[in-house]
Amino acid sequence: MKKASDVFSGVLKAVKAKRVLLIILAVFLLIGFISYWSYQRTMQKLLDGGILSGTSVSSIAADTTKEDVTEEETTEAEPATQVSDNMGFALPSEGEIINEFSDGELVKSKTLGYWITHDGVDIQAEDGADVLSAGEGEVIDIYDDTRWGVCIEIDHKNGVFSYYFGLGEDIEVSVGDLVVTGQRIGFVGDTAEIESKEETHLHFAMKQNGEWINPIEYIEENS
Repeated sequence: MKKASDVFSGVLKAVKAKRVLLIILAVFLLIGFISYWSYQRTMQKLLDGGILSGTSVSSIAADTTKEDVTEEETTEAEPATQVSDNMGFALPSEGEIINEFSDGELVKSKTLGYWITHDGVDIQAEDGADVLSAGEGEVIDIYDDTRWGVCIEIDHKNGVFSYYFGLGEDIEVSVGDLVVTGQRIGFVGDTAEIESKEETHLHFAMKQNGEWINPIEYIEENS
């Protein structure tokens, strides 16, 4: 009988211990459920409020930081000069006009010895004299032509372009630069073989809507 009672007592103790473990387990499960429910409710509020949309808070923070840095870098990289619609023009070099715009008429070339059109004006200047941008715009081409030597082309928007021929090798601008009226872009040179027998000068020309125009008249009208 004593042995049986001992066995029964042991069983009761085991049952009590198991019950305590079950109670502890139940408490942990309840805490876990409450935490999960609270998390789900919070996330749902964020979604309903439009704060989150298929992305995490950390990724939003990272994207915001990236955008801020990109915007700051872009601001620093922007050129100091911006092209505007209010354009004023001026002659690119000081000096006497030694050969005028022929407006499609044939004139005899001192260098070539035959009759050709003169689609710009020749402005007398010393070798190495400053060449200035005739107006506000963007440098779209710099090249070395077999006849006209070192050349710069500037787009002034609204269909207006200016051309600077026979420059020296030292150029002050690059393709893509934005320039303003009177900004130095290069220097007078003697690289234009087609006008090599003329006095040292800058050959300056302009186009409007694809047609050569008289640059002197255009500048007088838009100075």
